[in-house]
Amino acid sequence: MEMEKLIELQYNEFVVLTLIESNEDLRSILSDEVDIPIHLLISMSLDGLLNGDTKNIIREIFDKLVLTQTMLANKYMYFAKINNINIDVKNIKKPIIPIIEETIEIKEVKKTQKNKNIPKRYGAEKIKKDIEKHGGESTPLQRAMLSLNILKNITTNLNNRGIKDIFTDTNILTDDDCRTIISLVKIAEQKFEAILKKK
Repeated sequence: MEMEKLIELQYNEFVVLTLIESNEDLRSILSDEVDIPIHLLISMSLDGLLNGDTKNIIREIFDKLVLTQTMLANKYMYFAKINNINIDVKNIKKPIIPIIEETIEIKEVKKTQKNKNIPKRYGAEKIKKDIEKHGGESTPLQRAMLSLNILKNITTNLNNRGIKDIFTDTNILTDDDCRTIISLVKIAEQKFEAILKKK
């Protein structure tokens, strides 16, 4: 029996994927149908690279799950709001909690109260400013963080090139390039293994 929709909301593929990324149950449902990591699906959606079948699966999750569950509908509106995306509410069929901040943001504050002073992101610009504040002397940890930022940018760049090659007629990454990437990742895995075991 199909569940009745609680609310009619404007559909936005990026917002749905962001919601799925944050919800373990939705991630599991999507991964059963689509064999691509959620963070790559988000990048592909932004670049307009998702195929029709994948788009239909994401839309089905929105129609059959997001619109039929109060918590998911609220979170969908919340993620739209924090990403500055306007979502039209077309028709409310049943009462739905109207204030997103009360249902989600307060919960998040409680979760992170312990670590409220820890920022979610410590980017290269902030690191460089902190180094300047201390007379230009960087610590080994700050240098490592700068290197991790470089690594993240390289990984994102290569991921985007790979996605473009897979879903278009481009051939940016040659076979030699791919072999080099595989080798470097294996070396990195071996080097990082001991570090990642630390808690």
